[in-house]
Amino acid sequence: MYKIAITGGIASGKTTLSKYLSKFKYTRSFNMDLVAHKLYSVDYFLRRELESRFGPKVLTLDSTGAENIDRRELGRVVFSSPENLKRFNELIHPRLYKYMELEFDTLSHLPEEKRPDVVFVEGAVVIESGGASRFDEVWVTTLSKEECLKRVRERNPNLPKEQAEKRALSQIADEERLKYAKFWYNTAKPFEDNIKLVHKELERLKNQGKLRDVVMI
Repeated sequence: MYKIAITGGIASGKTTLSKYLSKFKYTRSFNMDLVAHKLYSVDYFLRRELESRFGPKVLTLDSTGAENIDRRELGRVVFSSPENLKRFNELIHPRLYKYMELEFDTLSHLPEEKRPDVVFVEGAVVIESGGASRFDEVWVTTLSKEECLKRVRERNPNLPKEQAEKRALSQIADEERLKYAKFWYNTAKPFEDNIKLVHKELERLKNQGKLRDVVMI
């Protein structure tokens, strides 16, 4: 199974690309943010660590009354300083990668017709967390800081502008990410143009024997 990371700045088009790639028969896509959300609810020891490091306000009760993490509060605290962001990444990413390895193992044991050839993993800080070496390739999405901030505010209208800017500025520059990129998805370009390039990359993977065929579900 061939593993490809999709990474980029906040609101730079990662999910759009990942969701499109999930439409193909022999691919599978994962979103590491959603994996983290799952871990918040099922990993008691993770919740205790987050409470210890960032305070009791990061805890909440979900609709069933079960303990969970208040993601809005956690985000506010984590992005309030580089130190907090570093502590959070050191805590969460080993667990995320361990979970993904278990997922990869499960997929590898599926019957051939159901087993994906290429797995795409969407993660915002794959490079910063030292995770790039876990993948066979890295695909990078980019968009200007101004447009990213605009998107963040549109998606989270209650998020203060200062917090949105802190989140955007906390990540490494696109120029640094692109040093790792096998493929560059420039979200500033028209979607149709980018999709043509995506199909070209999928054909490359097919010609290299990594992907059985470029067939949509």
